Amino acid sequence: MDKPNNQMKLFSAVANIISAARQLVYRTSNYILLNMYWQIGHLIVEEEQGGKQKAVCGKAVLKQLSVQLTLEFGKGFDERNLNNMRAFYHAFPIWNAVRTELSWTHYRMISRIEIQISESNICCTALKAIGIQEPCNAILIPSI
Repeated sequence: MDKPNNQMKLFSAVANIISAARQLVYRTSNYILLNMYWQIGHLIVEEEQGGKQKAVCGKAVLKQLSVQLTLEFGKGFDERNLNNMRAFYHAFPIWNAVRTELSWTHYRMISRIEIQISESNICCTALKAIGIQEPCNAILIPSI
């Protein structure tokens, strides 16, 4: 009998099961986390805007919500993270456009870039509106 060979086959089979399960857990939990953050961002934007195109004043809403959520659920819902959730929703207002293969860290970075590009485009449009023809096609994005 070839005990070491059988032992290696058993180890390999068990290791494959563990690896597959870990990948499934990661993908599933990442999907759930992204969806939760997207939904929270959506609710924050809806609350701040109150059906209007732009928010009137959102700082007080986030501050109070942060206090309540932190008391109820602990870390992870501070004002900065709620701001990230709002930015995530702004950058990806359609859930089906969100790629769940990317992590929350990726989306935080992408959301910042989206905001910077949007702000740059607004500045370029404003400059053109007042007759200043600065080159706006090269958008410089600082490293994050």
